Amino acid sequence: MRAVRPVLSVLSLLSLFLVCGTVAGCAPETRVGEGVDWVGEIGPESFEGMVRVVGSEPFPFTIVQAEDGRSRIVTGVFRDEVRRLAGAQVRVTGRLVQGEQPGTALEASSYELVSVDGERPLLGRLERDVDGFHLARPGGRVTRLDSVSGQLARRVGSLIWVVLDERGGVSGYGVIRDPEGEGAA
Repeated sequence: MRAVRPVLSVLSLLSLFLVCGTVAGCAPETRVGEGVDWVGEIGPESFEGMVRVVGSEPFPFTIVQAEDGRSRIVTGVFRDEVRRLAGAQVRVTGRLVQGEQPGTALEASSYELVSVDGERPLLGRLERDVDGFHLARPGGRVTRLDSVSGQLARRVGSLIWVVLDERGGVSGYGVIRDPEGEGAA
């Protein structure tokens, strides 16, 4: 009995080439921009975990690490704000990208402060009026603040988080963004 050998005809080879070329053309395009190789958007993602800052100046990385050990490097316009939440639990939403940092990066389009030391904080802009201090929160909500320290009082206009005690006194706070035109805290 003779072995049968498959023979690829010119038509078969041409068909194989066209199929492979079409499939490869559907893959994300690799581009070079600003000296960084990157692959287009992988997909939207929401990622929750503890904020960690690793590395050293002048190029520290802002990382959100989940309880299961997975992590994402935070990039984009909210990177510095998320960095100021080091040690807090956050939920960051954005698109997965590959870029200059090792590992998968999440280009943040929004973030939510979930907890600080196990407490649910309030987030808003610190303001002062004739009745005292208050937190101007998203959606037009206002929360009056009692027991504002002198140090916090100097932060009027800043985006902050606060943890309140049972009487509405500030038991903890952090500055996320300074008032427009001022430097870092």
